[in-house]
Amino acid sequence: MVTFVQLQDSQHPDFPAVIDLYEGAFPPSTKIATPLAIARIERNIYQLFVGYEASQVVFMAMFYSLRDSEFVLLAYIATHPAYRGQGIGSTFLRQTVDRLQRDSKYLLLEVKNPDFGDDKALRQRRVNFYRRIGARMMKGVRFVPPILSSDPPAELILMIAPTYRESVLPGRLVAQLIAQLYIEGYEGNLEALQQQSFFRTIGDVVELI
Repeated sequence: MVTFVQLQDSQHPDFPAVIDLYEGAFPPSTKIATPLAIARIERNIYQLFVGYEASQVVFMAMFYSLRDSEFVLLAYIATHPAYRGQGIGSTFLRQTVDRLQRDSKYLLLEVKNPDFGDDKALRQRRVNFYRRIGARMMKGVRFVPPILSSDPPAELILMIAPTYRESVLPGRLVAQLIAQLYIEGYEGNLEALQQQSFFRTIGDVVELI
């Protein structure tokens, strides 16, 4: 049985194993630099949760609570390759959604757009995975993070779990969330964001589907 605990101390003896999992699970184009991730954990900007199986680190997840917002971003989630397919991630996320729901909060998810790329089937499985925990997608909303490496960033869709209290979101709220992701999460530039077509074409109302 996997036990999940929050880890805040970068000097903890298990912290290197968590960082190894982080560095091995995500390509450079999708993750911030490791020193920045560690600094955010130490400053409690990121909340780090670790899953243990018989004292071994088998899972990690990082969250970012958007400022002055009811939304919490799932920044990164990864399971050790030897433990995948055992439902560890879905168990953790269901617990997380239940906890956020009690606090009147919502989980914000970034997912690679399944309409693009050479791995469409894998991307669609990830969308389906989040739908099984009750997530709904912002219809017609695109998000492209700033460039983090020599590889171009993937186009993302945004999802929310649990089911939001309304079936639609005001466009200004969606624009605010994207700006916070782009600037606070990825340390992007506001002027650069305002020039992006995905930001300029957000409608007045965004349906959740």
